[in-house]
Order: sequence, then C-alpha cells, then structure tokens
Amino acid sequence: RLYEICGYVSMTSHMWSGFNVYGNLAFWKTLPSDVQEIVQRNVKKAVAAQRRHVRQVNAELAEKLEARGMKFNVADVASFRRRLDASFYSRLKAQVGATAWDLLEQHSGRLG
Repeated sequence: RLYEICGYVSMTSHMWSGFNVYGNLAFWKTLPSDVQEIVQRNVKKAVAAQRRHVRQVNAELAEKLEARGMKFNVADVASFRRRLDASFYSRLKAQVGATAWDLLEQHSGRLG
C-alpha cells in the first residue's frame, strides 16, 4: 500500500533491467550458422515481447496508483546525464566492454 504513505513518484529512468540469455559458448560455436541465426532471431523477438510486457505492466500500475491519489513526476533525465562527467562513462565502458557499451547506446542514445 505504497499509495497510503507516498504521495509522489518520480520517473527517473535510472534503472534498466536487461533480458539475459545464457549458454555454453563452446556448444554455441558448434552450431551451424543457420541454427545460430534462428536462435538469435527468436531471442530478439523474445526481447521485444519482454520489453512490451514491462511497459504495459508499468503503465497499468501507474494508472492504478494514480487512481489512488499518487502523483507522477517525469524527471528531466538530460540534467542527470549532464551531471555525470566523462570519467564516469569511460570507467563504466571499460568495465562492461565496448560491445556491451555499443549495445547499450543503441537503446539509450549516446552516453558521455
């Protein structure tokens, strides 16, 4: 009953939950390229479906909470990004690697 004690929610988009697929790399490399393509194509479909579902669940929850009196504020996320200096992003990129970073920026836009 969060709505009973909290009157406001700020939508900051500061958290992201990824869709993770795990497997055995050695086994993956033994699969024919056409099978790898089929798996990758279907993973992309599952990712898109998961993201649609999360957006829908979040929207429904916000609607229910607003009906109970909560107010939603949409934060200016650009101001958050401006406050993070370039060293923050360069350290993070070094930790996760260029491939993961490029994938992240495909969805978030350019960071840092």
